[in-house]
Amino acid sequence: MDALHSNIHCHQCGFSGTDQLRDASRAETCTTTARKKIHYIHAGEPIFRQGDDASGIYNLISGIVMITMVDSRGAMFAPRLVVPGEAFGYRSSLEGGRHTCTALALRDCCFCQITQDDAARLIERDEKVRQAMVNSCTRDIFNAREEMIASASMNLSERLLKFMTVKLLPLFGKERANGSAQLHLPLKRAELALALGVQGETLSRAIKRIEKADLARFDKRCVTFPSLRDVEHHLEQNLTC
Repeated sequence: MDALHSNIHCHQCGFSGTDQLRDASRAETCTTTARKKIHYIHAGEPIFRQGDDASGIYNLISGIVMITMVDSRGAMFAPRLVVPGEAFGYRSSLEGGRHTCTALALRDCCFCQITQDDAARLIERDEKVRQAMVNSCTRDIFNAREEMIASASMNLSERLLKFMTVKLLPLFGKERANGSAQLHLPLKRAELALALGVQGETLSRAIKRIEKADLARFDKRCVTFPSLRDVEHHLEQNLTC
């Protein structure tokens, strides 16, 4: 990974000022600003691997990162997709142990890293930072629980619709004045299937059901939603059933 130092102050950066550093003291962020590193990494390269020593806190500036895990049976799944503006790696930094997952760049990425030594100092000295990291870990656990519930209560077509309109559309799409929207999928079909925890053939069947219901039209990686309101109504109906 190529690394550069940045003079942008952490309090001024729209990315590194996410949850973990927003309330850090000015003195601590001045030190962090001087020591943080900006990395550039190519698609397909890992940022860290499951089992590696904790390596710090990361904030994604551009690109997409998939968080993957391999369970005791050797099965791989992807509990999280990181998009620009989100932090990752903080759970291992908080625990001070090893990474429990792999962070893989799906696209060329630029991200900020606060090294483990600096992260450990922040955690030790600044109660607000420590609490923010605990809150982030708690939120991740809650989101994972909600995803499990959604997997049990929503079929794959609805999970895919929700993933595209809630997670991807705000960053990689555009809503139109007539209520329609267009999304350029940043993921390949295999990556999308992994993110949803299904096989490629199962995903293809879900896409056909969505198109048959005229909720979205797929043209390679371009997805058109004729009416976002219809999608929202469809998802609301499912959640209330």
